[in-house]
Amino acid sequence: MDLQYILIDDSEFDLYLNREFLMLAGIKGSILSFDSAPDALSFIIKEGDEMKPSIILLDIHMPVMGGFEFLDKFSLLPDHVKKIIRIFMVSSTLDVKDIERAKSSSLVEDMLNKPLNVESLLKRLG
Repeated sequence: MDLQYILIDDSEFDLYLNREFLMLAGIKGSILSFDSAPDALSFIIKEGDEMKPSIILLDIHMPVMGGFEFLDKFSLLPDHVKKIIRIFMVSSTLDVKDIERAKSSSLVEDMLNKPLNVESLLKRLG
């Protein structure tokens, strides 16, 4: 089954790089990019029961709604939607509190460093 990749990052450059890295790795599935977490959340809510199995690559630090605030709102979605979405936080942060918070969230599968290492991601996906 093809996965849908959802990239959420306020940096157009990082969105571009991550999209290119995924395509170069030969991933199967579509890649959607959102430069704001509220837009990505709206998309997921709108898709609802039609939501495809997805991998979210979520930046931690963004204006308007950061990655952790996105997780808070995401946690309110129906369980059947949350079950088909795997979230990886992606950041260049060196802040130990952010890293620990991301790794301790039950909604976050893992924390990945920027720039994205697609081989590392694919290994984590199994």
